[in-house]
Amino acid sequence: MKTVISLKKYFPEEFLYKDIGTRAMVMHILNSHLSAMTEKPDEVDVDFEGINFISHSAAHEFVKQKQQLADEGISLSFVHMNQEVSFMIDLINRKDLKKPLIHIHRAASSESLE
Repeated sequence: MKTVISLKKYFPEEFLYKDIGTRAMVMHILNSHLSAMTEKPDEVDVDFEGINFISHSAAHEFVKQKQQLADEGISLSFVHMNQEVSFMIDLINRKDLKKPLIHIHRAASSESLE
């Protein structure tokens, strides 16, 4: 069974900026949605449509929850992310996987640069 968590429904319509700024907010959204379900889903899409910004800590919590839910047999996917949200999620994924964002070659001496 698949379910979709629409993040914009957690914000009043009149809010101009819909930002997810804390780990607690991520936990509240995921827990309230999943605990209200009568049947455990095997797939969950987190829909970021309308979300303007996500903090580093909130992105980290989403990635952490994705890993924990995978251990429970639940696939968590992120959909409809704007460029900023996508960048932050990718940044966290790289850090968690210990991949550098860029490769920096350090020369042993100035002679090796010639």
